Amino acid sequence: MNMQNCTLCPRMCNIDRRKSFGVCHASDKVEIALVSLHQWEEPCLSGTNGAGTVFFSHCSMRCIFCQNHEISTEGKGL
Repeated sequence: MNMQNCTLCPRMCNIDRRKSFGVCHASDKVEIALVSLHQWEEPCLSGTNGAGTVFFSHCSMRCIFCQNHEISTEGKGL
């Protein structure tokens, strides 16, 4: 993963994430906002034990109807 000319997302801002922030406002470190077990969600895919979820901070997509806005775009997490 090249952090000098970041093209990880479709915005392809080419920012050097070691020195400054791009469209996503993320640094060169991964930030995880939430890790949890999602039981009973889409049982046809996850079976009887459920599925795990990992929500990353700093999404650059800015979807207008994002249900995870606080954790995906406001930089919540560690």
